[in-house]
Amino acid sequence: MNDSGASIIFCDGDRFKNLAPLLREGKLPLVRKCIISRETDPSVSAGFGDLVMKLDDLMTEAAKDGRMRPPEVTIDQDDNAIIMYTSGTTGALVWS
Repeated sequence: MNDSGASIIFCDGDRFKNLAPLLREGKLPLVRKCIISRETDPSVSAGFGDLVMKLDDLMTEAAKDGRMRPPEVTIDQDDNAIIMYTSGTTGALVWS
């Protein structure tokens, strides 16, 4: 996360369980917001204040002015999704 410079993380509740200790220990200093979907254990995200937001709440806020509406699709937990990241894309070019 730190290598990529990510300041916003979108994850489900299971992934947030892995991130929570890192956030509490200050090991992800660039992260300013975690958007969580399908949270099964709200106690994991408790105590993070404004750092954590539920995806449903974000979508509700975004739709308030009528310009942005969530797509009318059904997404299954087993549907495929991928975000690829390679650490090599963020490194500085070194000439020797």
